[in-house]
Amino acid sequence: MTLRWSARWLAACAAVGLLFLPAAVAGQTAELPAVLVSRQAAEALNLSVGSIVQVAPPDGSRGGDFRVAGIYEPTPDPSRLGNAIYAVRLLERLRRARCQTHLVATPAGLLNVHHELGLDRKALEALADVSYHPGDVGAAIASGSFAAQAMVVAPCSMKSLAAIANGLSDNLLTRAADVALKERRKLVLMVRETPLNLAHLRNMTSATEMGAIVFPPLPAFYHRPTTIEEIVADTTERVLALLGVEEAEPKAWPGLRGGA
Repeated sequence: MTLRWSARWLAACAAVGLLFLPAAVAGQTAELPAVLVSRQAAEALNLSVGSIVQVAPPDGSRGGDFRVAGIYEPTPDPSRLGNAIYAVRLLERLRRARCQTHLVATPAGLLNVHHELGLDRKALEALADVSYHPGDVGAAIASGSFAAQAMVVAPCSMKSLAAIANGLSDNLLTRAADVALKERRKLVLMVRETPLNLAHLRNMTSATEMGAIVFPPLPAFYHRPTTIEEIVADTTERVLALLGVEEAEPKAWPGLRGGA
């Protein structure tokens, strides 16, 4: 039996609190993991909720069987994307990397997921190994004794940022973030807001000084993406690499050739 992680992972979504915890032993996840597919893909492949599909990793290695947990409606207007897609992609990607995931979805987060992707709570929670209500402050992840590897808040609203930066553990998401900070574990905040006022900037500074990593999901264009999905995928891989997931595959900057 090969040990892949010495601890678990936590990840959280600002509007949707996602808590990711990598499994201590490889393969310690659900027998048949869940995946979300777009309406376009579902129609092209004649898929429905409950269908079994095989997903192959981009590196060409052998894929695995997944159960379709939900079908989302990708918005044709990029201006409507509020970053909820990152929560979904992180959950899917962490499961493919055989990491155990714990999810806390706040009411605002569920509202965003439904508005942007057409998903309900059941479909979102199907992507995580364990899910919690944000009011469940007595949950295991509210304690430092729960050995999480890292936590991600994706996306991180300015309200959640303010609560985390000021130690206001007013729900399970912000309490779990507070635990990550006090236990000196990685806490990544995928903040979503623009433009920023002084309160936002000061809260980011405070969170950084306490050990959090502020990671706005800004797209990289040096690899010349042609679709929104490519942009989302690359940012997701960058977050995974930052968390130390060995299977992460962010596109590296190759450097300029032939001068500027």
